[in-house]
Amino acid sequence: MSLSLTHSGNNIENEKTSLINMVYNYDWSSTLLGPMDSWEPALKTATNLCLKSVFPIGLYIGPPDWIVLYNEAWIPIIKSKHPNALGKPLKEVLPEIYDILISQFEEIRKTRKGIFQKDGYFELNRDGYTEEAYLNYTFSPIYKSDGTVYAIFSPAEETTQRVLDTRRLKLLGKVGRQVSEIESLESACRIMTKALSSNTDIPYALIYFVNHKLNAGSGSESLIARLIATTFEDSSIPDYLPDAPKIIYLDNDVNNSCDSYIELKREAATYSFLKCNSWPIHLVMKEGNNIKVLLKDESQAVLVPTKISSSEGQVLSIILIYGINRLRTLDEPYMEFLQFSNIEADQLNPYYRETNIIELTLELASDFKNLAKTLGLNYDIEIPYPDEFNQEVNNKIYLDHDMYETIIYNLCSNALKHTWNGRITIRLNLEYRNDKKMVVLEVSDTGVGIPETALPNIFQRFYRVEFQGSRSHEGTGIGLALVKELIARHGGEITVTSKVNQGTTFKCWFPLGCEHLPKNQIYFNKLENPINRDQESYSNRQLYLEESSQWKKNNTSEVIDVTINQVLFDNNNIDDNKMLVDNCQIVNEKYQILLVDDSNDMRDYLSVLLTEFDLYRACDGQDALQILKKLKKLPDLILSGK
Repeated sequence: MSLSLTHSGNNIENEKTSLINMVYNYDWSSTLLGPMDSWEPALKTATNLCLKSVFPIGLYIGPPDWIVLYNEAWIPIIKSKHPNALGKPLKEVLPEIYDILISQFEEIRKTRKGIFQKDGYFELNRDGYTEEAYLNYTFSPIYKSDGTVYAIFSPAEETTQRVLDTRRLKLLGKVGRQVSEIESLESACRIMTKALSSNTDIPYALIYFVNHKLNAGSGSESLIARLIATTFEDSSIPDYLPDAPKIIYLDNDVNNSCDSYIELKREAATYSFLKCNSWPIHLVMKEGNNIKVLLKDESQAVLVPTKISSSEGQVLSIILIYGINRLRTLDEPYMEFLQFSNIEADQLNPYYRETNIIELTLELASDFKNLAKTLGLNYDIEIPYPDEFNQEVNNKIYLDHDMYETIIYNLCSNALKHTWNGRITIRLNLEYRNDKKMVVLEVSDTGVGIPETALPNIFQRFYRVEFQGSRSHEGTGIGLALVKELIARHGGEITVTSKVNQGTTFKCWFPLGCEHLPKNQIYFNKLENPINRDQESYSNRQLYLEESSQWKKNNTSEVIDVTINQVLFDNNNIDDNKMLVDNCQIVNEKYQILLVDDSNDMRDYLSVLLTEFDLYRACDGQDALQILKKLKKLPDLILSGK
């Protein structure tokens, strides 16, 4: 077979040559196109460009068959259809979307103009099952010498994951914005199911509360599941789903039919599903894990257990049943999305109380003073006209102190991380926003700044900006997203202004009063000590400072011996050894986890997920060993980031 296309041998050797060789050695004479030597010059040029490009490009050649040719980068778009797709007619390669493509090709032949489609939607059967897919693509005509359209040149980029992420984050934001409307646990469930109505990724949802009933006489315990909320109108369950009784006696439900697990093979993994005729709530309670189920109509669902602590100290068991989009694989990103839904719904248990915000801010922000001095930075805490400020606020601001602590520490730690010269300023003042008087916490620095293009995304989960001049480049992109969520739970907002190489200012807006907060989470009793001094709070503060103190080694040639314990406790007279031991005695009925990770962001995020456990936090191995020495017994689990 003559290789009439021009190409450089050296360039070919640097590419993945297997597909290129397949194209050159393919028996094109067996197709309507004929041998390569006979191809039009424009088609040869397009083929050469396609094969050499690192961007996904497909060619559809010769009506009416439209023979398919593509490059190496195109393979992830067609997946298992390769290699059989090469040289085959379009109808054989993509029968599921043939009619859609043919109508577009005919329009191009008629108008002699190309088209561009952003996030074009297709239902593709690429690995033996149908899934939704989104692509940015163009169809550009290639002309024969007589001027007729003979081929379609199609660069394309699959955008499925981005579309899914955007869609799912939009749902999470919708749920999060309605948190302030929650008045009870039941209302939280109704709000959640209302937000999920008509949702693509969770087509339906059911929520069961599981009550533990003590049987008189025998002393044994029975489990009763009660249906609290669904996404269906009037709780009318469709016939294709298992029955969903309002009350399920789980002890009697054990014998209900659940067949063996069935394995479903997908592109990257094999997933196990339980074949069921009824919801296996009893099995979820027994195992304490998520259970994926395959229903009688071959659709899928997942049962997710969660526990929520009530204000009375009781732990409530909740089973969330999520329907799964038939056109998506229940893979790890999908499960992460479902877990995030739980976080948005009620993983954080706020405790809002009247607060002297000046005293609280001074105490928290002062923890970074010695460290800033060591780094050669000016560190100012400014409260203009504190008497007038106190008089106007009059303690009528309600804060969850643990959340406020996380906000302060995250913003101050960020400021230290990104500032080499100049100053960091923490300021409290009163300002009007939308005709409402609000308390503003401002954290500003003279550091490296944030590029203007990054500012719109800075509060998105997992979005990271690579600061070239920062003291540290570790991080997960969770920190500022978490700060935004915590402020939103106070009914407030956060804004940012920044200029590269000049600095950054974050402004956190907190409304006065408590009308904007959930009634069942407001506590009017004033406590003498504004800071929660339990083990978790101690660990949180210590780790932020220990992580930040590591930057001193990059700032001077000598390592200055500053003990973080002294920074924390010089003015508090607290025995941390005693505190850790006492906490072990008090909460020994909980499982203990030692969390070791060098990222403050990740520790904060995991702490939200692990609220039902007795959690100890360490920033590195040495810190973990110190904590282990202080514990009376080894933790049940050591969770390390590395």
